[in-house]
Amino acid sequence: MAKNQYNFRILGPKIRIIMEKRRLTRSNNRMIAGVCAGIADYFGWDITLVRIVYVIATFFTAFSGGIVYLILWMVMPEVKRLD
Repeated sequence: MAKNQYNFRILGPKIRIIMEKRRLTRSNNRMIAGVCAGIADYFGWDITLVRIVYVIATFFTAFSGGIVYLILWMVMPEVKRLD
């Protein structure tokens, strides 16, 4: 079975496209709950930049970002750890 760089798996004469299923999860690389790190991992962004933007956005929105963070903390599943 051959696999190329575009996540296509070529099986004989038929080509099946198998999409890699990504989920938005809280990261193990966490400061508080891993929400910002999970968002950065999902989109492929720099974790520090996401945290800085989040703090600035929270400050300029009368601290409503804290409520959003708590909701995301409860809604986003934790990443499964391999033991």
